[in-house]
Amino acid sequence: MQNPLGGCPTTVRSHLLDRQQLLTRMASYLSTPRIPSQRFAFLHFNVAGFRQINGLYGHGAADALQQELARRLLASGGREEWLAHLGADEFALFVPDVGRLTRVAGLARHLQQQLQMPMQVAGSPISPVVLVGIVVGGAQPLSLADLLRAADYALSCAKSRKAGRQLFGRRQARGAARSLVIRRELAQAIADGSLVAHYQPVLDGRSGQVVAVEALARWQHPTLGTVSPAEFIPVAEESELIERLGETMLRQSLAMLARLKQPQLKLHVNLATRQLYGQALPSLLARLLTLHQLDPRQLVLEITESQLMQAPEQALAQMQRLCQLGVGLALDDFGTGYSALHCLISFPLTILKLDRSLIQAVPDSPRACTLLRHIRQLAADLNLIAVAEGVETARQQHWLLAQNIPLIQGFVFSPAVDECKLVAMLGNGMPNPQ
Repeated sequence: MQNPLGGCPTTVRSHLLDRQQLLTRMASYLSTPRIPSQRFAFLHFNVAGFRQINGLYGHGAADALQQELARRLLASGGREEWLAHLGADEFALFVPDVGRLTRVAGLARHLQQQLQMPMQVAGSPISPVVLVGIVVGGAQPLSLADLLRAADYALSCAKSRKAGRQLFGRRQARGAARSLVIRRELAQAIADGSLVAHYQPVLDGRSGQVVAVEALARWQHPTLGTVSPAEFIPVAEESELIERLGETMLRQSLAMLARLKQPQLKLHVNLATRQLYGQALPSLLARLLTLHQLDPRQLVLEITESQLMQAPEQALAQMQRLCQLGVGLALDDFGTGYSALHCLISFPLTILKLDRSLIQAVPDSPRACTLLRHIRQLAADLNLIAVAEGVETARQQHWLLAQNIPLIQGFVFSPAVDECKLVAMLGNGMPNPQ
């Protein structure tokens, strides 16, 4: 495989370590006795949205982005620091003797600012978003494996912070311990049925009737309590477990749909990236639909734009195979990421799900209102059904209805519920919120 940093000057490549070289140095450092006051720091950098950039602009542009980031990192780092390109969208810096903690914070902020400066890639201006996970050690012995796990966890926490940086501290240590249990027990939870499908209704706001449900995975752990999908989905996505989890959700939810015997009700199921590009998906769906004697038109598969952009040609071919089965395809979270309009004309979509970030701004934001009106008209012109996600207030619901966006999903009606509550809900009807 060609080295993406091969286009860098020799001086850059000679001073930048690869993953194995950095890990070897770090392992040697951690196993060598040090004075108690000597602190080290490990900074793990991740370029958010790298896959989308790769999908939109091509591999050459992605390589150019990596090369520019490498140059900036080396230009901003010190002589005593070990800099490495870990692969694709990841870089790292190890400081053997960091001194005061304030220096670490300042160094992380400075490097992040330098990496995020605007640049030209494939003739287009790009402002990379760089996340930083930070670990400082020295007083207590720390293995290389524990250090890397701590850095990974800090990096995952940085995604939810406004600054995009996170120092691994006591709170993160508790979270990491919880994360370790999740990682250790997730496979068994999928196998023994501890992860179950709950269903959030999609309502026609004009009639108050449930017209669809979205299947969402839920996990009630015996000691951890409720485990959020935000905790276990990323773990599953790192391995083949996401395919097993996805298949489990399909099997459970399609069996539920067959038990309901409501031919007008549609079932929405989210596809993971590995599922979307997996060769086995069409045949699995065909078997399950036949097994449960379901009309394929009742099933809607939800796909995000970022998934499509990873390999657009492969995604299109797979979506065409799915369309031949008769299932519907929804573009999920529209209004986030790049919101590339060519997705709406390049892929055989039937439903457009409007992201909650757009819905939350109405009716108070005139710009959001204008944008949603245009999106609704665009969807209508393209023969796409618009569904508003994340509707939480009656004011939002009433505004959406006034704009002829009647299909609504959100806590204003109901969170995701188990099958028993869904059956009761469908039997009694869904009252309009006051």
